[in-house]
Amino acid sequence: PAPGAVGGMAVAAAMRARAKVGDVPGTKALLRRLRAEHGPEDFSLDTSFALVLRACAGAEDLREADACLAEMRSMTMKPNEVGYSQLVLLCARLGNTQRAERYMNDMARDGLELQEREFLQLMKLAARKGDVPRVRALMARMEAQGVEATS
Repeated sequence: PAPGAVGGMAVAAAMRARAKVGDVPGTKALLRRLRAEHGPEDFSLDTSFALVLRACAGAEDLREADACLAEMRSMTMKPNEVGYSQLVLLCARLGNTQRAERYMNDMARDGLELQEREFLQLMKLAARKGDVPRVRALMARMEAQGVEATS
């Protein structure tokens, strides 16, 4: 790899580690560093934003997730599958079914395939709330979209 790519890969690895433990400020700082020091050929911007969203999910910080989304949209970017999945997970953890479903709808609208994990997150939330009709509706949607349950 080019010299800049090596530095970019090291920063991206540090981002992954910080995101994994829910360190939102640290992950965002590393994203700023990547953007300042490395060209787009050295890192994937959508993947980097997905790491910030992962950190937000780990920290259960919806306010920061919203700020990250706003920044992405200001750049005419959309979350990738991983980013959307983190948003759905975050909303499910916080008990916000409507918002989680909105992100699933946005994901589908953006042409990304919904995976079993997004459906399961929402079904678990609905089941915890005793909302059997919602679980059934999600199962029907999952089947209609050809998403196979493996868990």
